[in-house]
Amino acid sequence: MTSIEKKGEIERKVLRYLQSEDIERGAKLLIAFSGGPDSTALLYILKDLRTDFPLALSCLYVDHGIRRGEEIDREIDFIISTCRALSVKLRIERIPPGELRALARNSGQSLEDIARRKRYEFLYRCAEHAGCRHIALGHTANDHLETLIMRFFQGSDFSGLTGIPRRRGKIIRPIFFCSRDEVLQYLGLRKIDFRIDSTNQSEEYLRNKVRHRLIPVISEIFPGFRQSLNSLSEKMREVKSLVDEEASRLVWQEVSGGFRLDFEEFLSCHGVLRIYTLFQLHNRLISDEEKRVPYRFFSKVLSDEFLHGKRVILKGYGIRLLHKGRYLFLERDVVCHYKKGYLIVIEENREYRIEDFSFRFFKGKR
Repeated sequence: MTSIEKKGEIERKVLRYLQSEDIERGAKLLIAFSGGPDSTALLYILKDLRTDFPLALSCLYVDHGIRRGEEIDREIDFIISTCRALSVKLRIERIPPGELRALARNSGQSLEDIARRKRYEFLYRCAEHAGCRHIALGHTANDHLETLIMRFFQGSDFSGLTGIPRRRGKIIRPIFFCSRDEVLQYLGLRKIDFRIDSTNQSEEYLRNKVRHRLIPVISEIFPGFRQSLNSLSEKMREVKSLVDEEASRLVWQEVSGGFRLDFEEFLSCHGVLRIYTLFQLHNRLISDEEKRVPYRFFSKVLSDEFLHGKRVILKGYGIRLLHKGRYLFLERDVVCHYKKGYLIVIEENREYRIEDFSFRFFKGKR
């Protein structure tokens, strides 16, 4: 019996994933380690596979500045002691308390989205600094299903209904095909300790509402929903592959400040391709920090009548779609239409005016 045959099913799933994604033996790999059950299992499984599939592991822990006090201190102590016991290099990054909530409030985005974006920034930066070719995340089959449910009710298109990608660039997800129950069973059998983030129970976050309230109801009404959603995801992957192939034939030329395409060529293509390519180009022009574009904004280009007779076809969400001569131009809009937060420094005994009102601030009582 080989060493891998002696392993459990979860280890074999991870090994099959690494092999199917052509991960190089001995490659440097950065693990997003939170101390929770998923990332803890991921770390131990990859360490346990070192004989069959050696990797140079290191970990990054991010304190988002959302939790305070003893919980976060105990969690960081656990992270440090675990990495020390496994002889894995560790880097810790801290975000000042309240910073993410302020960013979420001022940008109109959810705290979940802001925290995820900041975490990914740290991951990419740390991976580059450490020379890691891959970044391993602890997303499981359950996370994939939760994402599909959220995107369905948010009205996502076929691209969003593919769910969490198994791999995207440097990002890999070795326990993608493992359920949360399998993860907990692995930890329990190995008597491996982990930590539970108290915010995972908070219904301030959409994913937690879906996990704790919606999925139990769906499971009761549609017992086979997991298999059905996975089937839907696979179908949408095929649809996306087809649309990607067709969209690649629309060659938007990169020009100063944006992109251009022959107007008649744009008119000749299917409405789905019109909208899909505009979404793709918007993502290239506008950073993730800015607000996502709703479908209704681009859906206007479905109408040939709407496209004719206008110089400025679309304007908003940081971009402009213009018709000039024989070309369509998609470019950044210099005027931002997002809700922004501002910090105004108030100086003592100085007059400030807002339209017809004037104010003067004094220190102390008067």
